Amino acid sequence: MKRIDFARATIAWTTRQGSRGLWRIAAAARSDGGKAWYLADAVMAGDVYGQGSLPLQPAYSFQFAASRDRHVMFRDAVDPGGPQDSPAPHAESFEVVTIDAPEIDAIAVPFDGLVGQPPWPLTARLVATGPRGRRWALEFPVNHLNVRAAPRAWQVETGPILVPSDLLEIAGAAATGGLQRAFVFFNRADRVDLLGFGPTGSGRRGFAHTARLEAAEITLFA
Repeated sequence: MKRIDFARATIAWTTRQGSRGLWRIAAAARSDGGKAWYLADAVMAGDVYGQGSLPLQPAYSFQFAASRDRHVMFRDAVDPGGPQDSPAPHAESFEVVTIDAPEIDAIAVPFDGLVGQPPWPLTARLVATGPRGRRWALEFPVNHLNVRAAPRAWQVETGPILVPSDLLEIAGAAATGGLQRAFVFFNRADRVDLLGFGPTGSGRRGFAHTARLEAAEITLFA
């Protein structure tokens, strides 16, 4: 079995001004039709190569998602009038965008084996079919695992990950370029609860929109 080696997986861009950015990949969404998106870790926006205070004010965080030819900037503004999400072809902003998502051999971990001394780190793969019949595989590292010996139970809480609207539309969540961001919760092998990012009222946004994905196939890898 193979999984993405998230310890080495990267997105790299080169802007039209000659600045090169390198990102760690935090999640992937790949379809059986060959479409693939990769989500970089979130960072706070800064005055790049500035001479004064480097954090931008008002402060906001952002995440970069990229496919072969397009990208989405997800921006989490502190105030309602702050920067918003934006999708675009790479050619509008970049000379080149390169995705490197190497795969390595991995061992599937039985869910019963999580209780006691679980292996670490873990990667999760969630496979499900959307309403139009397209099958998606969502892959991401596990950031947090809960286990209990008696009575036996476990639960994964991690994210955010990419959830294509083609797989599931999270009611109320912001879908930019056909992509939604969500935190993930699951404690069984066939069902996932999602907490999607979107408007929360008074012009503000946050992770506040819930959805459930049934008939999923979840595998954990060590």
